Amino acid sequence: MTLTHKEKEIVAAGISAATGCKSCTHFHLGAAREAGATDAEIRQAIDDALTVRRQAADVIEAYALARLGEEPRAESPMLPGEVTHIRSLVALGSAFVVNWVSSLERYLECAERAGVSRPDVLEIIALAIAIRERAEAFARRPIRAFEKEAA
Repeated sequence: MTLTHKEKEIVAAGISAATGCKSCTHFHLGAAREAGATDAEIRQAIDDALTVRRQAADVIEAYALARLGEEPRAESPMLPGEVTHIRSLVALGSAFVVNWVSSLERYLECAERAGVSRPDVLEIIALAIAIRERAEAFARRPIRAFEKEAA
């Protein structure tokens, strides 16, 4: 199965939200709409991406607190409901951009169960890398301005 432009933009909108980059999210929301995605499809991607982001934060919090001697909480379950190929790719790309390494294997398996081809998985990981790099470039702008003012 080859991903359509619409599917890639839906996934990109979710991944952009997971990075926390308003500029990337704005761009990919518009691109998803232009590609024919419905608001419901885009909303699902955003919800799934932010669920992954929250779960990643919960996992690292539990890890850190356990090392401080506090009782760890159970790890959050994967996405609720039926996980389609698009939802699995949103989750995989989002887990990648938030560095939730311990979940990547689970989301790779989830994508495989949803019928996603390996080339499509690799394409989404490349997309996630590009979005994360762009988000980092946007985040560096105020730092560069601060450095110039300090010089």
